[in-house]
Amino acid sequence: MIKSGLIKRNREIKSCKYCYSHKKKCDKKKPCSTCSGLDVINECVYGFNKAELGKQETNILPSASSLLIQARPSQTQSHRLSSNHGDQVKVRKLQDPRKDINFQKSKYLYPFFTNSINAKILNVDTVYNELTSTNEYYQNELAKFDKFSIADMTFEDLLDLFPTSEEIAMAQIEIYFDTVHPIIPIVDRSIVVDKLSKIYKQLATRQPVLTCDSVLIMAIFFCSAFSNVAAGIIPDLLLCNRYYSGYRYLLDHSGFPLRPDIESLQAFTIVNFITDPNMTEAIGYSSMLVRIGQQLCLDKLEFIPKNETLIILWNYLLYLEGSASVVYGFPFTTSKKLLSSSVRQLSLKFRRSKFKSIIPYEFSAGRFKINEFFYYILKEYENESTNSNEQHSMLSKLNEDIHTTLYLDIQKLKSHLRKTESKDGEYFASTLNIFLYRLHLRYYALVSSLQIPSNLNFSFSEQKDNNDDDRKDITWILNAKQQFSKEVIPLSLLLLIYTYKRLVQESSVKFAWYTRGSTVMQYLFIVLQALYQNPTENYKISEMLDNIEVILDPDSLQIIESESFFYKFVLIEELMTLMELKLVPLWKKEELGKFKLVKMVKEKVWLAHGTLIKENKDLKDKLNKLPLFSRGCEHIQNLSGINFDECLKQLEVENHVLDAEKVLIDWLSEFHK
Repeated sequence: MIKSGLIKRNREIKSCKYCYSHKKKCDKKKPCSTCSGLDVINECVYGFNKAELGKQETNILPSASSLLIQARPSQTQSHRLSSNHGDQVKVRKLQDPRKDINFQKSKYLYPFFTNSINAKILNVDTVYNELTSTNEYYQNELAKFDKFSIADMTFEDLLDLFPTSEEIAMAQIEIYFDTVHPIIPIVDRSIVVDKLSKIYKQLATRQPVLTCDSVLIMAIFFCSAFSNVAAGIIPDLLLCNRYYSGYRYLLDHSGFPLRPDIESLQAFTIVNFITDPNMTEAIGYSSMLVRIGQQLCLDKLEFIPKNETLIILWNYLLYLEGSASVVYGFPFTTSKKLLSSSVRQLSLKFRRSKFKSIIPYEFSAGRFKINEFFYYILKEYENESTNSNEQHSMLSKLNEDIHTTLYLDIQKLKSHLRKTESKDGEYFASTLNIFLYRLHLRYYALVSSLQIPSNLNFSFSEQKDNNDDDRKDITWILNAKQQFSKEVIPLSLLLLIYTYKRLVQESSVKFAWYTRGSTVMQYLFIVLQALYQNPTENYKISEMLDNIEVILDPDSLQIIESESFFYKFVLIEELMTLMELKLVPLWKKEELGKFKLVKMVKEKVWLAHGTLIKENKDLKDKLNKLPLFSRGCEHIQNLSGINFDECLKQLEVENHVLDAEKVLIDWLSEFHK
């Protein structure tokens, strides 16, 4: 009779310790294939005592809340996973696959560099890591903001994000309409106030809150906090990150973009614009927003007072699509008919509208007009016509329209801005000038690309060899002969003058989140190269532009007609100092890396012309008394708290610059033919 109970087997265990304890198939090799594949050879032990195992944890996967899935396994890991299908594997880290992908970056972000150089400048993250690894610059917390870092959030957490009283919430709404709305006026203040009041009543009476209302309010809360961080009013990103997580929670809950509504569209647009004012990331979604606008019939709206904000929204969707295309050098996806009719309709209808008294309408209208001209320039980049006479005729007509139509239109808009926007008018007017000169420079980049064979915009002396010792000195880059249009240097100088003028405005702090988009690195490089080769050349800008007395502001005109070549040295010195004090703290590593490279080139130019600079100290003092430069010097002293000359002395070349020089040479060595 067999006794009831467990049957004990005393047969020998032939599997290794790891396979036996984890219930895996063992091929009895030493080490076995399973242990080799899972990299646990130290546990591949035979002849072990089963009693030693004790209580084993059979499930080696962590909990769902802490499990990390490796986005792109290495070749060895892929082999392990494929050779052990179904095995449960601990993943030790999260890998970002974007580091292994070469996205197509802008062909024309640096229009006077070759395309391959653009790709190198825009893709080599290790370069910027090397250049920005020091603590040379103060960094605003804004530079650390990561829109891909979203905190887990429950509905209760979301409700806690709303301020304790409607009055406190209203204060944040006012910040938004003071610091963000003038730049991108696509929401109606009265509607936002009504929605806010409605939400607080619903919260007080425990009624359901509409997602579409909440997502817009939360986006405005985020933009207000983001703007305050940029201006240095809020010292950290804690509140900003919480509002952003709340916004993303609500946006996902709304079903946007698959289930679009006006409020979610507005929220998505303002959040992405304030976090990326240069629109370097907008190429992925800008065309989608235009389609959503059409889906919501924004392009069919009748121009009546209640539709004014939505019509502005529609025009901004077209503007964002165009600007993103400009950044990447792609042709607009918007049709010429749709773009042109929208701009003309807006200009005509808003002449008699009361809406323009609420926002700086002229600033928006100017950007829309410039955007329309960009359409024609980028269209010509894609033009494969072999008829050179026809293309030359089109380019001449385009240049004439820029000179005779666009310049004068922008000047009229600037005059209106100064009259109606006494506090911020000069900031908006200077920004329009910057956009205008960027457009004109892009035109001449187009002309250069069509005229210069092999897409080379520089040529180098044949006397320069490839000796690595010689390449430690970057003067051969500065000696490169320029082959672009003669208008490029004067227009670059005008762009830099208005960038300088924009930075000395008090509004540049108020709109710091937007001002940080002033990246003019290539144009600084072009002017520095011209200074190195011809330091005393005095460019006759008045001979290049018609009606220059009308087009340029008096303080800017006074500088370029000072009959002095030396204003270029003063302009570069003070502009880079202002950028270091006001913009560098807001930039992320790519912009910071580019600035440090340009600063290094500037130090080389100043070293080469040190005698000339010392001999013209009196001329520098005279130029600093001109109204615009005088305002800039005062601005720098207030920001730095030290004397201007002392500030300049601090711009010394760091020990790591020699390595950075080699990086710059590697970037530009393709020019050396």
